[in-house]
Amino acid sequence: MTTKPPTTLSSILVPRLRALLRDKRANPTQVTRDAGLQKGAVRAILNGDVKNPRTDTLDKIARTLGTDVGYLLGEHDNVTVPPRAADPTHDQQRAADLARAYGILAQPLGDAATVIADLIAKTRTKP
Repeated sequence: MTTKPPTTLSSILVPRLRALLRDKRANPTQVTRDAGLQKGAVRAILNGDVKNPRTDTLDKIARTLGTDVGYLLGEHDNVTVPPRAADPTHDQQRAADLARAYGILAQPLGDAATVIADLIAKTRTKP
């Protein structure tokens, strides 16, 4: 009688992450930058250097790839998630993360984040 090896986080996360990268025609460096993560973060997960990534890291990766953490962790198989309701606080943080990722600013955005967050919210409401 053979026994199945135990399911690990990486045995679910890594194949799903690789498939999303392939389907979105994205690379780990691009996703890392777009998610506002530390250099090499996505590649470290894919290579198994990071066995238990933080939830906020997974959330940023998932949002960048158009899915949610539940899909990445195998909690469900619905890769596309319905648009989230506008969350001004999250949108401001996302705008700041993107600005820092692209080297636009090295400090908080302040009022500019509000403007960018409003633009993000407006794009969510378009069909």
